[in-house]
Amino acid sequence: MYIAPSLTIKTNIMKRAEDIQKAKDLLQSVGCHVSWWSIVDVTDDYDVSPEEARHCLESVLHGEYITEKVKEEIREFAYENDYKENN
Repeated sequence: MYIAPSLTIKTNIMKRAEDIQKAKDLLQSVGCHVSWWSIVDVTDDYDVSPEEARHCLESVLHGEYITEKVKEEIREFAYENDYKENN
């Protein structure tokens, strides 16, 4: 049976999307939030390997500045939505 290359590519993309969604759902089920940042966000702008781009994202997203900004935004959101603080 002949399968057109474009159909095979679409099938592979759909399978990958399903696998990504399953991974995201699993992480969310244990309390994690999943970011949609991708190494492509780095490699599109810089001449680096995928490994270097991954390291860059991990370093930036786990850095002190980003951590503090996220905590600040969480506090602001909680205040605006009348969330009760834990003791």
